[in-house]
Amino acid sequence: MFRRSGVTLLEVLLVVGILALLIGLILPAIQKVRESALRAMSQNNLHQLILGLHNYAAAHGDGLPGLKNWDGPITNADDQDALFKVIIRGRFLEANVDWASLNPEKPETFLVHILIDAADPSWAAKPTLTSMSEGNCSYAANPWAFQGPGRKLSTGFPDGTTQTIGIAEHYMRCGKENAEVRGEFQWEVSAGSRGTTQRRATFADPYYGDVLPRVSPGFSTLPTVRDATFQVAPALADCDPRVPQTPFRAGLIIAMMDGSVRTIKPGVDPIVFWAAVTPAGGESDRLD
Repeated sequence: MFRRSGVTLLEVLLVVGILALLIGLILPAIQKVRESALRAMSQNNLHQLILGLHNYAAAHGDGLPGLKNWDGPITNADDQDALFKVIIRGRFLEANVDWASLNPEKPETFLVHILIDAADPSWAAKPTLTSMSEGNCSYAANPWAFQGPGRKLSTGFPDGTTQTIGIAEHYMRCGKENAEVRGEFQWEVSAGSRGTTQRRATFADPYYGDVLPRVSPGFSTLPTVRDATFQVAPALADCDPRVPQTPFRAGLIIAMMDGSVRTIKPGVDPIVFWAAVTPAGGESDRLD
């Protein structure tokens, strides 16, 4: 009499359990590698953007492009509403952007990939949203570093370029899809556009009601909203356009005015963070 060979239910359950355990161990490692790759891409974007500003300064007698003060006249041709447009149009980026290919009748052409953080959840939610001659942007310039006509890169930062933030991560849109968008950050904005739905890609911008540093020379710099700094991986519905956001739990990736790219860890002292926003506050606190 022959005995039929096979596996028992217990053996099947044991194999399934082992596979589930292995998957549970592997998935976090895969997610960690993926996040590391996305962080590296965002760091590279920021590095190229800040180098583009350095290239601009090298071609303009050490002068930086300006950001127009909403309350005053444009003082020169490069005092713009859209800082990133200046370096894109002037071909100051290492990653070549063909300005001639940007077609107002084809909004998708305004998706300049160096200005898109692939980890930005608002980009993932609706990656083709553009509006005519404007393009979405996952990064925000610090207007405190660029306002004022003819600021020099070498002499315009009494606190030091190593201690002044130039560009930071920022969700390109705040708000749920098909719901009210409280802030849509554009790398190009028409001169007459001052609405709070679409806005220039900046943070700590007085015109839009952003959180601002209270500058007291010789004293600590505090934010206008108590304890505010930046948001770490917020849901789109909880995104606050008044402060920067990062999709990464490790912290906010920033480009300093000296050309370096760094990460500010969650829980940073607000005094230290906002001191790094002002270029000449005279604060003693330093960003580690």
